[in-house]
Amino acid sequence: MRPMQVWVPALGNSVGLPWVRRDMQRAYEAWRDEEVMFLVPGLAEVRRWLMTLEKLEANSAVAAVPGEHPETVFVLHLSANGYLWKSLQTPAWRIDGLLEAWLNFDVQNGRLISPPSPTMWLPSVENGVLVERDKAIRFESIVVETAAPPTVPISILDEERREIGIHWPPDERWPATVHPDAEAADYPPQYSDGTDRADEDGGPRGLYYWWPPPFGFLFGLGAGLDVFKALVDMRKISAEAAKGRQAALSRARLRASDYLSEGDSTLWSAVILPTALALGPDGFTAAAWETHGIIATDLAEASKSPRANERVPVVRAWGGIGLLWALLIDRLESDRPFHTCELCGRLLSARRKVCGKRDDARCYKSRRAADKRRSRAKMNAPHSSGRGGRDAHC
Repeated sequence: MRPMQVWVPALGNSVGLPWVRRDMQRAYEAWRDEEVMFLVPGLAEVRRWLMTLEKLEANSAVAAVPGEHPETVFVLHLSANGYLWKSLQTPAWRIDGLLEAWLNFDVQNGRLISPPSPTMWLPSVENGVLVERDKAIRFESIVVETAAPPTVPISILDEERREIGIHWPPDERWPATVHPDAEAADYPPQYSDGTDRADEDGGPRGLYYWWPPPFGFLFGLGAGLDVFKALVDMRKISAEAAKGRQAALSRARLRASDYLSEGDSTLWSAVILPTALALGPDGFTAAAWETHGIIATDLAEASKSPRANERVPVVRAWGGIGLLWALLIDRLESDRPFHTCELCGRLLSARRKVCGKRDDARCYKSRRAADKRRSRAKMNAPHSSGRGGRDAHC
């Protein structure tokens, strides 16, 4: 796996929206090794400074970038050995099994919620410049609106069980969907029967899907149908890999093109520090940096080495969708086989034909129950006597 940067926006609106894509490009171009990037409407030029973030003791490098929509983006680093880290004050996270957990995700583990109206702390701006008070950048809490909930056709499937069906595209006349959230932004807010679904205030009603950890953080509050589209696409490509890995790889790269790009980072951020953090306190030893030719007595001295600050190429991923596409592409490029359960189709992390107890408890129990029924049926079934076709019973 190549080292990666994972840019996680707090709102995470669809990259199919043109203003989101433009702001993504602005943030990429402005980045100079900061941990957090603020997109601030009305700001005239990029501003950089050090500040203490919530729950963090040390100063963190941050930047405010002129943008078209308010957003807070956390820049995470993923090392080649699979450790994802955010800062010195947060533990590294091993992402082994994340791709399998995603491809096997049961949507019933989440839930539908009313559209959120989140608040976000952003730098205050007056006349195009950041407001300072007592030599510190002043922040203000603002209510930010995620992109409008997709106004997609909704059908009531079961009133008693309160089940509804949501589908996109709305009918066969529409072309194949690419970014359903953006495509549905201007779709007439109506139910499938043609009745208007605007609320009393005239705004369209909407529902958001709550993703359980860790996916909720990776996708952001504005995640909508784009995430489900990515899940469906990745499952199809994984299933097709057994028939033709190169074709599956080409298709994955095409689907991921809106989320992945080439970037650069420092050897320290992309390689050395993630490995050291993964080892905990014992990782902050000379061995963590001497492997790369750095001679230093402690972590602080090692981080200032010219070698530690050399630029190295990385894959840059936007949001959780980008990270998951990158993991799938890496899996396809590595030529590791995809093992799936012959009964339920679940992607398995080990080489086996069916689900074990730790893979999917329901599939495992169902298989064991079926095995017991077959065993009992075999014991009770008539056996041939071998004489004239007559049956003898056990």
